[in-house]
Amino acid sequence: MKKNNDHYTPNYKRSNFVFNNMKTHILYFLIFIFQLISNNSFAQEASDNWEYNRNKKYMFIDYENNKINNVKILAPFFKRLQKLKKTKKGQLNIVHIGDSHIQADLICKVVRQGFQDYFGNAGRGLVFSHQLAKSNAPSDVFSSSNVIWKHNRCAHPEVNTLHGISGFGIHSSNENANITLNIKNDLVDFKFDKIQLFLGDDNSSYSLRTSNDARSYNFETKVDIDTPSSTIFLDSLTTEFSIYKNKRNHQDSELFSFYGASLSKKDSSGVIYHNVGCNGAQFWQFSKSKLFFNQLKALKGDLYILSFGTNEAQNSKIVTDSLINQIDIFVKNIKRINPNAVILFTMPPGSYFQAREPNKTLKTVANAIQFYCLNNSYSYWDLYSITGGFQGAKMWNNNNLMAKDLVHFTKDGYNLQGNLLLEALVKSYNIYDRENPYIIINKGSKGSK
Repeated sequence: MKKNNDHYTPNYKRSNFVFNNMKTHILYFLIFIFQLISNNSFAQEASDNWEYNRNKKYMFIDYENNKINNVKILAPFFKRLQKLKKTKKGQLNIVHIGDSHIQADLICKVVRQGFQDYFGNAGRGLVFSHQLAKSNAPSDVFSSSNVIWKHNRCAHPEVNTLHGISGFGIHSSNENANITLNIKNDLVDFKFDKIQLFLGDDNSSYSLRTSNDARSYNFETKVDIDTPSSTIFLDSLTTEFSIYKNKRNHQDSELFSFYGASLSKKDSSGVIYHNVGCNGAQFWQFSKSKLFFNQLKALKGDLYILSFGTNEAQNSKIVTDSLINQIDIFVKNIKRINPNAVILFTMPPGSYFQAREPNKTLKTVANAIQFYCLNNSYSYWDLYSITGGFQGAKMWNNNNLMAKDLVHFTKDGYNLQGNLLLEALVKSYNIYDRENPYIIINKGSKGSK
């Protein structure tokens, strides 16, 4: 019997209908899976990013332009950082050199914590007994002694007392002299079991003891070695050590000289962030000390951050060509001890001249640093421009971020500068990491694309 056409569907049409529905469902299913995978991938990528926090946003800061200029020059350093992050093997050294803004360690403390939180904490880095040199010290470093020491810093090269790697030096001819140095270890774990000591360039015998080790570590210094330092590997982690010179013989120097100590963890991977700051210092004053650069070589810096300019700008008659020449001499000294050095310059922030008016000479200094970097292929971070330039000094002060002398800054002001520098570095590293993915070649070897 013939079926009604209104209710009859040929077999091939029904088959096509079923097939098309299946294709639609399969397509929707594939889109769903793709979105799920993509979302998970993006979430994973975001979680892998190095992150930074802005505690407070200030209207006078140009956050959009807070970046590293000539950033491609930092690629070798970023590559090492990336390998450290992916393999969790090895240690990298950042050496931050500058003036009083660096000596206090407030800026460096913020940047150090940012690096070590993400890449690993390999130690506190270079420290010095500032209290024995009658100067301000980082808040986590304490030193004491049984005698009074002669002292000097690089800002006074006219004084005939030698200074070294920390920009400072202390000296004593007292046979019983000792130094005790302690690291505060409450908020961050800065216990150490490796001490790299920078002492006199002589043939002398020393002993070192720690706060939790009964035995004494004895060692001798040598004359005219390539990197004048002595490294002691401890039996256990500690936060304190004491050092003294053993009974002298006719070959020993009469002076006990101390220039600093680098504290690290011998078996930990991560970053060591050394701050080398000296109140009142300028480029040329560091360059006067051959001992400074010879000792600096021992730190084997992967990145050198140079933060000068505030003291240079106290000379309103400064000659740009002369300043550029001073910068070049400093850089050549670093290149002499480390030909492959990666260097990042930072411009000084705005401040006042003699506490009366914003310092116009800072723009001359900032321009000179920028000119040198652009003409010699170095990276730079323009803190002066991104914080308002000439008018920025007033903004720092109006926001209660400057100290009473209107040259230095409050703790909040230095924390802000540290966070801005960290943010600029984080953004640059994340771009490098995204554009140059680290590739695991096989289980036996790793490499970077």
